[in-house]
Amino acid sequence: MDGSLVQVAKYLRFLSKELVFKLGIAIWKGKLLTEVVKVKRATAGFIVSLIGGIIDALVAVLLIAAASWMAEAETLVEFMHRYGHGMAWSLVELQRLLTTLGVIGLILAILVIVGAVLIYMPGKEVIGGILVLVFSIINMFFTLGGFFIGLILGIVGGALGIAKK
Repeated sequence: MDGSLVQVAKYLRFLSKELVFKLGIAIWKGKLLTEVVKVKRATAGFIVSLIGGIIDALVAVLLIAAASWMAEAETLVEFMHRYGHGMAWSLVELQRLLTTLGVIGLILAILVIVGAVLIYMPGKEVIGGILVLVFSIINMFFTLGGFFIGLILGIVGGALGIAKK
């Protein structure tokens, strides 16, 4: 670098970052860079995957709430004891099943959301897309893939993340 560029580089160190980027000049390790490289993010994959993960999480929370509601419905339990001939035990098992499915589905939905965030990070799009695809498909067995809407959005978003779109 010649002397004038060194002076410009020293002067630009005192300017705000916004002004430096508006001028299209950046300093990296004491060297003057004349071009600022814009990072391309996989925004479409991020948004679609995030919406799919949120829908999966909502369905999982609904399953947990349904199990909680069933635990509060004591009159239903009394009815089953009187007229169901042992069906009250199956109601307790149904509560456990719904709670288990809801908790596992919520964990998988959180992992889909983590994958969506990874899709948004430059350089981590492929691993994020793979995470979204895998956990969306696995979540199909626990929350029906967010009533299949979260599953479809997860597959599309994961594919867009792998394609870096």
